[in-house]
Amino acid sequence: MLTSLLIIVPAILLVLTLLSRIGEEHGDIAYEPDEHVIYAAYRHWTVIFFRCLLIAMVAALFFAAAAYRAVGGSMVVDAIAPRGNDLFNYMLIVVFLIILGVGGQQAYSARKKKHKLPMWERMLFYILFAALLFTIAFRYDGGRIFNIDRASAAGLDVLNGLLIGMGLLLCAFGVYTYFDLRDDSLVLTNLRVLRREVQEIPILGDVFALIFRRPIVIREYVQQVVLEDIQQVNVKQESYFEFYLWKFFEFLERFGVKGYQRYGTIVVQSLSFVAIRFDDASGPVEMQKKILNRVQDVNRNETPDMLLRRTLEEQVWGQKTPAHRKIRRHNIQQTAGLFSWLFPPNPEYQNDAKQTIIWRPSWVFIFWRMLRAILTLVGVLVAAAVVSAYSLIDGALLMALAIPLIAGSCFWMWWIYDTYQHDRYILTDERIIDEDKSPFGPTNRREAELRSIQNVLFEEGFVEGLLNYGDVIIRTGGAGGGDFTFYHIPSPREVQAQINTYVVDFRRREQEKNRRQTIQALTQYHILQDKHDELFRTERVDQMIGTTMRNVTSTISTQPDEAATREVLSAARAEAKASARRELYAFVRRFLRRQSRGRA
Repeated sequence: MLTSLLIIVPAILLVLTLLSRIGEEHGDIAYEPDEHVIYAAYRHWTVIFFRCLLIAMVAALFFAAAAYRAVGGSMVVDAIAPRGNDLFNYMLIVVFLIILGVGGQQAYSARKKKHKLPMWERMLFYILFAALLFTIAFRYDGGRIFNIDRASAAGLDVLNGLLIGMGLLLCAFGVYTYFDLRDDSLVLTNLRVLRREVQEIPILGDVFALIFRRPIVIREYVQQVVLEDIQQVNVKQESYFEFYLWKFFEFLERFGVKGYQRYGTIVVQSLSFVAIRFDDASGPVEMQKKILNRVQDVNRNETPDMLLRRTLEEQVWGQKTPAHRKIRRHNIQQTAGLFSWLFPPNPEYQNDAKQTIIWRPSWVFIFWRMLRAILTLVGVLVAAAVVSAYSLIDGALLMALAIPLIAGSCFWMWWIYDTYQHDRYILTDERIIDEDKSPFGPTNRREAELRSIQNVLFEEGFVEGLLNYGDVIIRTGGAGGGDFTFYHIPSPREVQAQINTYVVDFRRREQEKNRRQTIQALTQYHILQDKHDELFRTERVDQMIGTTMRNVTSTISTQPDEAATREVLSAARAEAKASARRELYAFVRRFLRRQSRGRA
């Protein structure tokens, strides 16, 4: 019965994973009403293939181990062969020397570049060295790593059922990985470049969404940059695999074999230090060209003269109110998975006029701070159970001792939870706010305008980096001075980029506001000129043209043609208006230059 459950349950999970992901739509990005997709880049098929292949190979090992045990196979059997080296041992020695040479070359290259190899690479080499040395020595002494004895065949026992179940679970994980990587994309629209990744809990997330009407998400990652902010678009090959695969596809194209997209990393750098990085992209050069061409088209229509002309046309002659610019927020949320009911999404995005974002300390950090209280509660419960089981003390006395300790531990946990849940860091389109409230206590609130921000830094240690949280430090100027520190918030690098985006947008709105105020002042000046009859009016133009025409016609004997006269009057009137408009443009530009030199 147990063996059947160990196989049937993972098989059902595999089937449900397939059914839940096959019908899923390819991305669900919310676009603006006037926005359309120009181009999209996805993960290269080789990355998806090799990652799924690795999972499939591990699953195959579990299935092979179950089959091997079923036919009587065993491992690490001592003294069943003559002592000495055989052909297989010599092959292992050659493999050992090759790995030793590769490890030495990697270490020499890292020392030459003055940086250390990653910890996982060093540990992998050490494990391989130890395993190969043990295998060579063990086989030399007559032992064998693998041996089949038909008499001790295990059949479909519990351990084999567990191995098959583990293999099926890995197959389900491989299916989830395939669809998860397939849906990752870098999208270029007519307004922005954006990247979105969503990591959901398979199957359980769908059940949670049906019950609570919202999906359960491990991590949501949305990065976006408006086209006006883009400074650079770089394409890199950061590994030997990327480089040689690029060269291989380039070699195939020389012989007319086309249709294979190249492989690389795309990095989009913006004014606000936001860098969108999309690894393992398919067709990175094509995406780079599309983005740069679109940015060039946008910048061609956003020169200072064009902005000034458009503003005057819209607000002076068109009587239009300037549209409110909506900040492109980077939706990067960290949720607590199964504990989402206890810890709200972080950050919290509010769809209000100020486009408020609220951060709180990471749920991982809060849970770590609550760990002592949790262990105390568990220790009290275990001790109470042991004392009750062995009747060491009277029941009434046990309850009198245990209840206060349990209540105190629960109150301790609640105090820590409430303290950090009310520690809020708020960003709006005009200011930053640090709000701190103790349980049963007052609220401390500090605020600063975005114009006072001078620099935004983030700090994270080794453990914090592994758990994806850290501190963001905001340097502010002004007479008061002081720093704002957002402690223990998730994804500090993305928070830094988000604050920089708000600061850049605030400064743009300030420039737009100054430009509107200047135009409003000139409009009032124009109205006063009209009031005091200082404007070059159309009636006066007509009067001057009529006088000139009469003087001309008085010197000639023929009567002028009325149609020709109307055309002359219309052309002269249009030229006068255009001349006045050009003079106004020139005056506004001179006025703005004088203002900018005065501020400098």
